[in-house]
Order: sequence, then structure tokens, then C-alpha cells
Amino acid sequence: MTRSAVLAGVLYKTAIDLKKYTASQLRWCKNRQALLQTLNTMQFLLQCVGMKTISEEQGSSILRCYKDLSGCSSMHFEDAFKNAHPAIADYSEDYEDLLLRMAEILSRCSSALTKREKNYRKIVTREIITFHNLPRAFLPVSDRWKLSPQEALEYAKRN
Repeated sequence: MTRSAVLAGVLYKTAIDLKKYTASQLRWCKNRQALLQTLNTMQFLLQCVGMKTISEEQGSSILRCYKDLSGCSSMHFEDAFKNAHPAIADYSEDYEDLLLRMAEILSRCSSALTKREKNYRKIVTREIITFHNLPRAFLPVSDRWKLSPQEALEYAKRN
């Protein structure tokens, strides 16, 4: 397994957890700030998924960043991440497009939260639901949750 696949698993799990946020929970400043921090961490992890290799130094930064995610079991992640292969296969154009779309979704969520756009709670909820299956395209082939980039985009379009 590659470090990229481990990070994709974290993004998928985090997106599933974020789906549990309801519009009413986003009303309170504390929850909004925590969600914004989580989205920023997800954006960083997403950038790392797209890297060709993840060095030990970059890995240390990722581990520090991961600890910022609330409710994460860091020991399990640290072991999986450290034991994963640092090299990442070259992604096809479909994967590059998927990375871009995922970054756009997270950016729209952060923007809506920061600017408190009209109906921002609905916007963020909808965008997270759209996002949540996209990381599955980066899971290892042996993972039962693995999707092709086209399948992941199809799931996203349905939402």
C-alpha cells in the first residue's frame, strides 16, 4: 500500500464523519471553526495525495497535520502511514481531474463557511456529500471500497 492510499482512506473516513454534521450544528461558531480547521487539514492531505512521492520529512508534516483532525486514532494511522510505500504511481489524467475537483469542492466549503454566504450550511452539507465518495478512487485496488475515477465522479454527480 502507498502513503497516498493511506491518505485517501483518511479523506474518505473524514468525509463520512463530516456528513454527520447537520445544518443546525454549523450554526454555532465553535463547530464552524472546527469544521473550517478540518477542511483546511483535508485540503493539505489532498495535496499530499497528488504528490509523486512523500519523503520522510513531508511524512512528519503529514503526521503532525493529521493529529489536528478531531476524533482520529493517530496510532493506527501512524503505523499504517509509516509502513506504507512512499512512492506513488503516476496518475492518469482522470485522477488529476479528480484531484482538481476534490480541491474545488473543499475550497467552496471553506469559502462558504468563511464568508457565511446565504444558506452556507446547506452549501457545505451538499458539497461534503458530493465529496465523500471521490477519495475512494485513490484507495488500493485490493480495497473493497475502491472506485474508478469515472465511478467516483458518477456518484458525485448524483449528489
